[in-house]
Amino acid sequence: TNNAIGIAGIDWSARVMALKILNSTLGGTVAGAVEAIAYVTAMKNRGVNVPVINASFGAAGIDPAPFDAAIALAGDAGI
Repeated sequence: TNNAIGIAGIDWSARVMALKILNSTLGGTVAGAVEAIAYVTAMKNRGVNVPVINASFGAAGIDPAPFDAAIALAGDAGI
């Protein structure tokens, strides 16, 4: 995780679960994002070691309630 010039990256033993929520024109939906968070939560509940989610969403005029609910369920699952 150290390239000897001051740049650190991901841990050598880390595993990443990449989920696609945007289409080819970079459009997506709140439902798609919430579905991705729900999928990760389901994987955690099935025993997959998921310690964190990096979900850096941003859009003006979007109701945060669906995201808040999905993130709360993920937190309840131990993510």
